[in-house]
Amino acid sequence: FYPLLIPHRSKPKGYRKLEKTYEVGGNRPSALRDGFTSKKIPEDVDFVVVGSGVSGLVTGAVLSRVGKKVVVLEQHYLAGGCMHCFEEKGFEFDTGLHYMGRITKYGGLLSLAADKDIKFARLGNEENGWTYDKIVVNGAKDFDMRGDERKFEEDLKARFKDSPQDVERVFKALRGSLEDGYPFLLRMIPKWLVRPLVFLAKQNGWFGLAAKTASEVIGSLTTNNKIKAVLLGTTGDEGGSPDKNCWLIRKGILRHYISEGGFYPVGGPSEITKALIASIEKAGGRVLVRANVEQILVEGGRATGVVVKKGSSGGVRVMAKEGVVSAVGTSVLYKKLLPPSLCKPGLTAISKLRPSAQHISVFVGLKKPKSELKLPSYNYWVLPNMDVKTGKYFSPMESDLKDYDPMSIPPMAFMGFPSAKDPSWEGRHPAKSVCCIITEAPYDYFEAWAAQRSGRREANYNAIKEKIGKRLVDEILLRFHPELKDAIEFVEVGTPLSSEFYLGSEKGSSYGIAPDSDRFYDPDCINTLRPDTNVSGLWITGQDIATAGIAGGIAAAYITASAILGYGLVETMAKRGLVDDMKKISSVEKLRKDKRIKLV
Repeated sequence: FYPLLIPHRSKPKGYRKLEKTYEVGGNRPSALRDGFTSKKIPEDVDFVVVGSGVSGLVTGAVLSRVGKKVVVLEQHYLAGGCMHCFEEKGFEFDTGLHYMGRITKYGGLLSLAADKDIKFARLGNEENGWTYDKIVVNGAKDFDMRGDERKFEEDLKARFKDSPQDVERVFKALRGSLEDGYPFLLRMIPKWLVRPLVFLAKQNGWFGLAAKTASEVIGSLTTNNKIKAVLLGTTGDEGGSPDKNCWLIRKGILRHYISEGGFYPVGGPSEITKALIASIEKAGGRVLVRANVEQILVEGGRATGVVVKKGSSGGVRVMAKEGVVSAVGTSVLYKKLLPPSLCKPGLTAISKLRPSAQHISVFVGLKKPKSELKLPSYNYWVLPNMDVKTGKYFSPMESDLKDYDPMSIPPMAFMGFPSAKDPSWEGRHPAKSVCCIITEAPYDYFEAWAAQRSGRREANYNAIKEKIGKRLVDEILLRFHPELKDAIEFVEVGTPLSSEFYLGSEKGSSYGIAPDSDRFYDPDCINTLRPDTNVSGLWITGQDIATAGIAGGIAAAYITASAILGYGLVETMAKRGLVDDMKKISSVEKLRKDKRIKLV
């Protein structure tokens, strides 16, 4: 009955109509490269957001949509975080957004923040049943992941006719249940309630399977190692080892894609960035790059702004009337940006956790048009590291450093063709195509070169990169597409040091904090990895307070914006939350009416 007790609103909480709308230039290419100067800081800034990844931009755009003036500061020379794209030798490459799932919900949440219908193209085609991922495991037939829950179940039953009961158990475990929401709902209640509720949940088994590791749960569902290979085939989406990763995340990622399939933004990921920047600029805000924030200002116990590093002349203060939002990861926040006296509780909690997986990326430029090559829009997941005899999954992240050799370990990899995914590609690059190959690699292997300047590291570092790139091209790309050998014109390799430099993440980790069970079920971690902090006016957003990937970043942004604007758990559950109220001010009719666009 509680929905009856919560009034309907015609506008979001804290909404104020803009006295004027500002010139919207977010869709200009230069909006992604708007360099920081003190003269560009608007007057009367309400919020400063540190970091322009998807969480930072969506949080900034949502606050802008309710009338707040927001400045987003980014240390890289391009806005967008993992949504940014770069061009080299005339080739355009994406860097982090390789595909998305549940596009009705998450595409809708992006469009609400931008107040613009952001377009996505579905991976696969009718002929292959809208395949979005192809799982390739040594000793087993390839398995095509198709974007439909019913088809996925049918495909499993058809492939594994000798294990029908195992497939039934898998789908029973995959289907939604209340246990899935606990970790996120606990971040929306008062902190003092978290510890007793976690205690009760553990005592009464309310968490169910969700708190166990992915390997534990999958091992309890099936003894068929080929079924295990399918369920673990996209583990790279959260990174690391299923022996440590929480089942909650593995289950969530599987459901994320099998419900509707995989999708890619039309025009590339930068189109999302530009749309969100336009929303921020319309309310008088700004997204400024080359703005290296070195300190969050705390005065009188309240976050009042930030200091941007500016050469040898000292820092530039950017003040905010209502608060500061950190979108750079909790490790960076507590280790680098806050005064040490305020960091002890946060550091104690994150000391229980570890950084997520780090990666090597190989960017391949092909000198032939998309229409000629006819490459697939689905992704490959190549898993020589999955042993179908023992059912064990090996992650390079779990190897001892002394045993790690990128030239000898199994070349586990993700591979996709952004040029094949984007239907508008040939309009921008009529004579070129591109490929991206990604594999896990520990930061520690490259740490000896970390202190050296990016782009000017020793020759042996570049030689190792060149060897790794050649191996992945030969053993992954040309294994499946030997016809591309003569089309290769350009190869560039990025390591965890590249991610550390461009994204500012700890040890170049791709997904923030690793998805271990403690992250979601330890009371100290829950009370640290949440939107509100112990400092008044300081908020956190990003993957760390939700889950991995672009979708996790979008959800985190709405969780944080809800907390800032005063929306509680009950309102959100009763469909009187921020998302529901955002729909009422949207100028896009289909967004106003779509009930599938929701936070929880």
